[in-house]
Amino acid sequence: YKDYHRVLFLLPAKQQLVTATETEVLFWDMKTVKLTRIFHLPAGFLAVSWQEETGTLLVSSNDRVGMITLNGKKPIYYLSTFQSGDYIVLRDDRYYLVTPEAARWLTWRSGKQFYDFDQWDIQFNRPDKIMEALDRPGSVLAQAYHQAYLKRLKKAGFSEKMFRPGLQVPSVALHYDQEDGSTTDSNQVLLQVTCTNPDPLATIVAVHITVNDVPLYGSRGFVPEKPASVLRLQLPVVLTPGQNKLKVSCVNSNGVESVREPLTLVYQPAVPLPEKVYFVGIGINRFADSRHNLAWCVKDIRDLVTQLRSRYGNALVVDTLLDNQVTREQVKAVTEKLLRTKVQDKVIIAYSGHGVLSRSFDYYLSAFDMDFNQPSKGGLPYELFETLLEQIPARKKLLLLDACHSGEIDKDELVTIAKTNEQLRKNGLVVHRGSEEVDNGQVVTQRVGLENSFELMQNLFVRVGRGTGATIISAAGGVQLAQERGEFQNGVFTFSILEALRLFKTLTVSGLKSYVSARVVALTNGLQHPTAREELRDADWELW
Repeated sequence: YKDYHRVLFLLPAKQQLVTATETEVLFWDMKTVKLTRIFHLPAGFLAVSWQEETGTLLVSSNDRVGMITLNGKKPIYYLSTFQSGDYIVLRDDRYYLVTPEAARWLTWRSGKQFYDFDQWDIQFNRPDKIMEALDRPGSVLAQAYHQAYLKRLKKAGFSEKMFRPGLQVPSVALHYDQEDGSTTDSNQVLLQVTCTNPDPLATIVAVHITVNDVPLYGSRGFVPEKPASVLRLQLPVVLTPGQNKLKVSCVNSNGVESVREPLTLVYQPAVPLPEKVYFVGIGINRFADSRHNLAWCVKDIRDLVTQLRSRYGNALVVDTLLDNQVTREQVKAVTEKLLRTKVQDKVIIAYSGHGVLSRSFDYYLSAFDMDFNQPSKGGLPYELFETLLEQIPARKKLLLLDACHSGEIDKDELVTIAKTNEQLRKNGLVVHRGSEEVDNGQVVTQRVGLENSFELMQNLFVRVGRGTGATIISAAGGVQLAQERGEFQNGVFTFSILEALRLFKTLTVSGLKSYVSARVVALTNGLQHPTAREELRDADWELW
């Protein structure tokens, strides 16, 4: 063979020899002394060893390790570059599975240009295809992952046909009289946007603009009155004091999105703009159905008000709904007040109560008169909060959910939880903020397995849809129950938030998430893991 190579492994059963060069792994038939297969290594990697049982090749570079699976039709790369253990698993046709934290540090390169990792994430983030290659086509897990992917597409308003070969991609051009990164003392700019679609059978149907990850026109974007193959628009953009990272893209009638063109502007107002902090607290201990009563939810909200008031004083605007005040109508009335906020304001919404999945796996937060067997009757649909967060003018938005965001688990897991809680109960009362149904004193749950594609979707993908521009932190994972504890006199999640606010003189939203996530896990012996339903990729702001 023309290049120098070294022996990696001898396979006596198959009479094969595996060797490697700087760029390739080679399989040789020892009887005929012929080369039977060549596999090209990723750039910068060296082959280390070959595992016949699993068909896996271990590779490494100066700062990365990888596992390449060769049994399937498509080779699989497993690459980890993070001390945290986060990773990306990818096939050679660009389909991948990635952990959320790893995705925050990755980007796409096209020629000499670099683009946001989520630019093509909805097309190539395919855990189902990874499972097909690692396991087998049509496996139960691959099917479940595929259903989660389809749910993600539906939520984002897309379909699989938008990715078929041959589709022509629209383009967007920005025209602005200042250079990228320039400073202005005007609170509004007028963007000249030209959208072009090369496909004669499609038209431009929407334009999306985000400022610091916050969509200006909601998830649908700006919808022109008359779709056309070429659109020339003048779109006003109100700026937030400080840095404004704008991204502009367009979508055609085939559902194909252009590359998101960036523009950064710095707004320095001549006179500092006043900033208000709006807090909406919803806590519920007492229900019309008293079997579901809780102990510390109302105190959660009152304690948060006290802590925030100590920091913000008169700049804090407070609305609370407690116990029998928590109805769908009153929640709508209170939260709609937030539509009067300004772009520089902060909005914090905290909910403390039960989290419930309906039989069709739709998620509800409990209200006073909710039917726990049919939460659509009287419950607070999660979409109510999503819609509100999308419409709020304020661009610094945080939603805290001290509730179980699944509420139903396997009975086997209940046994494990019960054993662990025995130790916790010695220190005080433990109550779950889930959707348990009680029958003659016994907890009754329904098994949630692979049918729950909503929860799989939340766990598998970095972000769902285009987002609301808010950070949404839930107290517990998809198959976990949120605890409230007697010795804390708070929900464990809220207790951890209050603790962080007392400990740190300054605190960003991402810092709060990191602290609370670790603290809740420690306080519950690993039974409860807070999760981010939604978080911003590029923008962070000071909560404290």
